[in-house]
Amino acid sequence: MTIQTAPAELQNEPRKAGASRRPARHAVQSRAVLKAKTIELPTDASVDDAIAAIIVNTRDHWNANYNAALQGRDIEGIHQIRVSLRRFRSALSLFKAYIPDTQRDWLNGEARWLLSELGPIRDLDAFSSELLPAFSNQSVDTKRNTALNQALKAARRHAHAKARTALEASRTQRFLRRLDTWASARGWRNTAQDDVKDATSALARDFAKRALNKQMVKILAHGKRIDMLPIAELHKIRIAVKKTRYGVEFFRSILPNRRTGKLAASLKELQDSLGHLNDLEMAEQIVGQMTSAAKSTEAASEITATGSAVVAYHRQAAENAVHGIAPRWRNVRKIGLI
Repeated sequence: MTIQTAPAELQNEPRKAGASRRPARHAVQSRAVLKAKTIELPTDASVDDAIAAIIVNTRDHWNANYNAALQGRDIEGIHQIRVSLRRFRSALSLFKAYIPDTQRDWLNGEARWLLSELGPIRDLDAFSSELLPAFSNQSVDTKRNTALNQALKAARRHAHAKARTALEASRTQRFLRRLDTWASARGWRNTAQDDVKDATSALARDFAKRALNKQMVKILAHGKRIDMLPIAELHKIRIAVKKTRYGVEFFRSILPNRRTGKLAASLKELQDSLGHLNDLEMAEQIVGQMTSAAKSTEAASEITATGSAVVAYHRQAAENAVHGIAPRWRNVRKIGLI
């Protein structure tokens, strides 16, 4: 992928005296895995304040899990890094009216590239720790999983090496340095674009209600027949639900607490139901990859047999989950707009 050129507002990145780069390979020791901290905004916070607080929160979420992701012993390290990047991209989308296109496009492009580099290891971890065990618990013959487990371990070693290379890459480190500079200097203010709104003159509370309600309208527009939509459409809805849930979490401290809490919980339940469809697609892809990479006909045959059973199990789970989409969508609809 071609590396894009950062906009002028992101190229000025002086380093403070004594500042150090990310930990060297031999210095990686931490295994702590942390979820994002709660964002606390004052009730009179401006959109400018909210952008700064949310961007810094996503960056801190990244930093808290960087060493664990490099070390690779705890699979949640990579997962939390990916969550931090998705939250970051959601924030860029949410505040697009206040961030110049050149800045947003570059930042979003770098985050998207890194997400793609970390995708293979996360898929393998999710398959090995969630999808395969769910099937194995229903299987009386767990020994037949041996060839697939061995293939998964080999694939994970390769995928983690690729992920670690990406995390330590100069492209990633440049992205993070420029992000630090941009956030601390509130670089979104440095623009001559007439169509970019002034983030300092708008209240975050008012903006949050408008922006999140706009996203909610799109989700609720699918109607009572949401469980009858094609899988491709349901995937889009899942992404929209996830972005809206992130937005609710960003602004939870300045929105009606009880109502917002119920909405966040209902969105999470709907997202989980829709997620079973994604699990099925992932299972099919992983089994196909493991079969293709098998070193012998016997191993390929065993992986195919086990893999087909795993896929069949999660196909049934996905079909069952579809029946739960409509009622969970109705729960979101009952709460309604913020």
